[in-house]
Formats: sequence, C-alpha cells, structure tokens
Amino acid sequence: MTPDAPARGYLAEQLGAALVAARESSGMSRRQLAEQVGVTHITLRELEEGLANPTLKRIEETAALYGLEVTIRTRKARR
Repeated sequence: MTPDAPARGYLAEQLGAALVAARESSGMSRRQLAEQVGVTHITLRELEEGLANPTLKRIEETAALYGLEVTIRTRKARR
C-alpha cells in the first residue's frame, strides 16, 4: 500500500478477494458483470479492491450476484 492509498481493513480485503475470485472464475470482466447487474464497473472495482464502505445489505446483494454467501463470525479479540 502506498502512503497516498486509502487504508483497507481486513474484512474489506477478504470480501474483495472473494469477489475477484468468483468473478474471474466465471470468466467475466468487471464491465460485463456491471452491465449484467446494473451497476458501474467503478462500483465493482471499489468493492473488489476494498475501497468501498458498503452497507451489510449491499454486501449481501453483491455477494449473491457473484454466487457467494456471506457469513459473519465473531470471536473475542486477542489481547
């Protein structure tokens, strides 16, 4: 990450990596998928790169478009 790049959190990185893997395994480009689902390719790029700050609803909807299911697991923080 460069000093000027926005900080990405662990969850955003994990979600983005899962979205990229699912899209690439489908053989679709960002533009193709964006056109199919009715969003801009920029929106998809931001989600895939962990730059967006989507709501939980948007995460679920986007994951479904990629054929993914999102689960959230909690645990006590390490000290």
